[in-house]
Amino acid sequence: ALPAGVPAVSSSIGEGGAPGLTVVPVLAGAPQPDNWLVIFDEQGRVVWAYEASAGEGGAVFVTGAAFANDGSGVLFNAAAVGADSPGWIANVSFDGLFRRLAEVNGLHTDFVEMDEGRIAALTWEVRDVGEWRLLGDHVVVIEADGSARSIWNSFDSVPFIEGGDWVEGFYVPDPTVADWSHVN
Repeated sequence: ALPAGVPAVSSSIGEGGAPGLTVVPVLAGAPQPDNWLVIFDEQGRVVWAYEASAGEGGAVFVTGAAFANDGSGVLFNAAAVGADSPGWIANVSFDGLFRRLAEVNGLHTDFVEMDEGRIAALTWEVRDVGEWRLLGDHVVVIEADGSARSIWNSFDSVPFIEGGDWVEGFYVPDPTVADWSHVN
């Protein structure tokens, strides 16, 4: 049985749809309070759902979800509010057992589970470059023990062009920060 409060969602199956199950985050309300993880079957029916805030007991802004490689449940993330605040990745088993796997400052949007319990994820960084305050991205690898290390960042890999038309106001914690590198 599905839990109470599962949002009404509609789905359509395109020609050549893949067999199997699909997991997605469903943002049902004003951005943080009503986020759900939902699994659809091949016919587009909801067959499993989990209220993302149930594990932590508070508002969670989910931006990604994936089946755990080991079949234990669903991995999902709670996006950080900013570069200096924590985001996290958790596993919720199909019977609803919540387990936080890692917490990393600036964690947001996408992640992928790799081998041996490691996860690659995106994080934000704010850096002053010349007259600009810029929002850039890192790719981090989170080890099975929860430790994280940066393996790529936009500031070291992509040249900043001073005369670009960089948009300010996207980064909520500081609207003067320009949205320079926006990897999702």
